[in-house]
Amino acid sequence: AHPSLRRYALHTEAFDQQQTRQEMLANDLANQETQRITQARDRHRQEEIAKLKANSEFMAEWNKEGIRNWRAGLKRTALRQKKDLEFEKETLTRQKAVEEHTRKYYEDDFEDGIEWFQRNLGR
Repeated sequence: AHPSLRRYALHTEAFDQQQTRQEMLANDLANQETQRITQARDRHRQEEIAKLKANSEFMAEWNKEGIRNWRAGLKRTALRQKKDLEFEKETLTRQKAVEEHTRKYYEDDFEDGIEWFQRNLGR
């Protein structure tokens, strides 16, 4: 080796070491940043998955509650219709009883009138 090259190498050795240290530091920082980004991405993915799961569970429960409410509504409607029919039946029964009573009243009156007429006819 030539003496000037050896002197040059000794002179630049500190700079080369500094450059190597800076490159290693830059690589370490880049690796740390990559890890931080990867962890943040993974954490975000897990949060999104948890949100989707929670939303899915909420929607499933909401759907079940909707079905329960729908069935309860059907039951209420059926009971209301049953009561309406019972009321209508009772009303018709009362109306029929009133008509029967009226018919009986006029029938009895008619028969009483005939009897009265026949009794008075023989006098």
